[in-house]
Amino acid sequence: MSIIQLGGEGGGLEANVNRWRGQIGLGPLSRFEIEAEAENGVSELGNYQLFRLINLEKKESAFLAAIFPLESSALFIKLIASADGIVDLEKDFKAFCSSMKRDNRNQ
Repeated sequence: MSIIQLGGEGGGLEANVNRWRGQIGLGPLSRFEIEAEAENGVSELGNYQLFRLINLEKKESAFLAAIFPLESSALFIKLIASADGIVDLEKDFKAFCSSMKRDNRNQ
C-alpha cells in the first residue's frame, strides 16, 4: 500500500485513474465514466472516491485506490494486489480509508 499527498489536484482525477488503468492493461475512460465507476466514501478527513481497478484478462495485478481532495492538495491511497487479493482486502481497505483523520497535534 502506498500513501502520498500531492499539491493541488495531484495531476487530476482523470489523469491518475487512467494512468493506473494503463498500468494493468486497461484502456482510458472519460471523466464521466470514471465518476460513474467511483464509489464515494466519507472519513473525518473528508469525502473521498474509491476505485476498484481489475483487468479480468490479467488478474495478477489489480488496484484499490482512494483519492481524497483536500484544501490545497490531494491524498492518494493505493493498494496493489492480485484480483483475488483485491477482493479479499477490499473491506479492510475501505475501513482504513474511512478511518483517515487530520492530525491536529501540531496546531
